[in-house]
Amino acid sequence: MSFDTLRNKIAQLNNQTQAFTTELYELVKDYKSKPNINSILGFFTYSVNMTSDPKEENIILGDFHIHNLTGNTLAALYLCLKVNTTSTYKFTGKYLTKSAQADSSEPFSYWQQLPERNEEHEYWFQLTPNKEVKPLEKIAFSDFQVSWKNTRSNVCSIQAFLYTESEKEGINSLNSISVNTTG
Repeated sequence: MSFDTLRNKIAQLNNQTQAFTTELYELVKDYKSKPNINSILGFFTYSVNMTSDPKEENIILGDFHIHNLTGNTLAALYLCLKVNTTSTYKFTGKYLTKSAQADSSEPFSYWQQLPERNEEHEYWFQLTPNKEVKPLEKIAFSDFQVSWKNTRSNVCSIQAFLYTESEKEGINSLNSISVNTTG
């Protein structure tokens, strides 16, 4: 095989590789812009601070992440956190209440509590009217805490359910939080 023939073949292969790379790039770009999973995913990330001192509290620090993998913008998004525990506990977090909404022109959270929906051990939140989750966008319910005195054994689990206009039956979170302690 001559040198010129070899050079032409290499140039031809380089052109073919460039064409394949361009086509692959376009396919990936199209794939990223069109979600192939038509769902909303929700999951917890959390840490646990446990103590052996009966005068101190055990604390679960959590975030609940939501990924909109649908092709639709989510405006009416509801979150229900259900806390099951064998001890008395305290639930706190960064969310708006009716009094906080009246006091502040700049919200510190995109979530507002729905006290009229709260049943025992359930905490209901709605995405504020000025916030929406676009397709492929992510949002979180951040920095909530569940704490209890370390005076006796405790079993605590936290589950989450998401509701939208199209998902009225609710969507379970991908994971839950489960902690067992001995007092």
